[in-house]
Parts: sequence; structure tokens; C-alpha cells
Amino acid sequence: MGVAVWKEEFVNKIKEADINDEWKLIVDENLLKGDRGLYYTQNTFAGFNCSNCRHHWKSSKVFILFMMNQNKTFKHGTVKMRIFRQACKSCTADVLEIPKITHENMERVVRNVVTKIQKKFYSMHDPNEDLKPQSYGRSEGPHDKEHCEACKHNLCDWQVQPGEYEMEPYSSNALTGILMGLGRLTLNNKIKK
Repeated sequence: MGVAVWKEEFVNKIKEADINDEWKLIVDENLLKGDRGLYYTQNTFAGFNCSNCRHHWKSSKVFILFMMNQNKTFKHGTVKMRIFRQACKSCTADVLEIPKITHENMERVVRNVVTKIQKKFYSMHDPNEDLKPQSYGRSEGPHDKEHCEACKHNLCDWQVQPGEYEMEPYSSNALTGILMGLGRLTLNNKIKK
């Protein structure tokens, strides 16, 4: 499913939600936690095809990271999105493959993102929040963290709770203070023993 389809669906869902501000969806292949914004995570169901050995697999742990920011003054917002990939476990190519997400699951993911925008930025409530993905067939066993791009970045939901969280970067002085405090705490614990 191409980027244009995701963007079109996002614009349509924003209009359906009666949000008058302009919102834009941006696909960012380098998005990770760290910048200031409201982060939201979702898992969806998708299929994969290995470009090397042609092995096909399905996964219910296709991780998607979103970062939302709003500029109230100019009445617009942005949502950055990154869909994480998986590698084939049947061959040694170690190529990260792009998931094939059905149109129905893409609609559900976008709908959930727009619901978060309604709640967090406009104090609106939508009774259809948190639509779960549709599964098509069975996924292959437990989540394979060794071949999951999100797991390699410590993002996958087996490591963190899915949902939303806000992140504001620490200043270098604050980070230095935190590290010094941890060092003192460790030293004090060793002296007491």
C-alpha cells in the first residue's frame, strides 16, 4: 500500500471527524523516539514476502510509530509515521521487508490516529476508538524479535506498553544532573554494604 493511499485516507478521516484545522501525514523512515511531541503506537496484521527466498509469512505484530504535533496559532498539525519492517527467518539475506497491510487495516490504523488527535488536541470523544486490526490467516508462532526492526530499536510492544506517551527531550544540563545523581546513589549503596 503506497504512501499516497495512507495520506488520502488520513485527509478523509480528518474531514469526517469535523476537524477544521489542516493536518498533514508525513512518512518518516527515520522516525524514532526522541523529538518533542505526542507519540502513539499501534500494531496491525500484515503479510510479508521475502525478496530473496520468496518465503511468505504473516504477523500480527507489525509495529507503527506516530508522532503528533499541533501549531494552534497557525491552526495546523503534523503526524509523522513510520511502519517498521521485518526480515525473513528462513534465509540469511537479512533484508528488511515492507509489510503488506490490507486496506481495511490501514483504515483502522488511520481511524485510531485521528481519534487520538480528536481526544488530545480538541477534547472530542469518539465512541469508535481503538479499532483492532483484522487478522487474515494465522501468524507464524510467537513474535520473532530477532528479525523485527522495531525490536532492534527497543520499540516493539513486547518491550514497551502500546499506546500513547509524550516525550520532551532533556537538556544536556538536566541529563548530566540525572547521571550524576545515579552515580551518587550507586556509590552510596556500595558504601552502606
